[in-house]
Amino acid sequence: MTLQNGMKLGGKAILWADTAAYDKESGNLLGYISKAFQGLEWPFVGTVTTVGCTPAEIAEQVGNAYPSNLGELLAAATEASKSAVERGAFARILLAVADNGKPRLFIVSGCDIDGLGVPHEPLEVEAWTSSHYRDAPILDGFQKGWTRHRMKKAIAHQCDTPAHYMGLSKPGIYVGGNVVRYEVSAKGVSSAVERAV
Repeated sequence: MTLQNGMKLGGKAILWADTAAYDKESGNLLGYISKAFQGLEWPFVGTVTTVGCTPAEIAEQVGNAYPSNLGELLAAATEASKSAVERGAFARILLAVADNGKPRLFIVSGCDIDGLGVPHEPLEVEAWTSSHYRDAPILDGFQKGWTRHRMKKAIAHQCDTPAHYMGLSKPGIYVGGNVVRYEVSAKGVSSAVERAV
């Protein structure tokens, strides 16, 4: 699975993802991969968490659609999510876009999102965290509002606290490698390592 967080702040849509890949049966670390993809023609970034397929497969499917606007991007992400499920896999795609200069976040998931959305239907969110929803650092961000400091605390908690992740056989810490931050604004996309895990 993936540390897959996002928020909107100060004219930017910001995403975070780790780079570790784990075996879903044993929970063993397999190596490090990119779990993000970036738009070619306009500013957007997507992060991907998967079970039964790779983030690269999802990124390739979305990329091959060559989305040139938000509607096309959401349609491509929806099709990639459906395609994964049809193959017996799962994908959750978190998208950060600058839509006419306005930061927006969308989640497209192959399953019901904790009662928040319909499978494969894009859901617009203000913020997102991939795990530990009921733990204090995550609740703090959702209740008081997300800041860079609160997100860093949430990420530290996710990196250091065992959890049960969908598709993995046992609870554990399945976050590793670098946590990369992607910032999307009307000016474009930037990325940097937020934290080495």
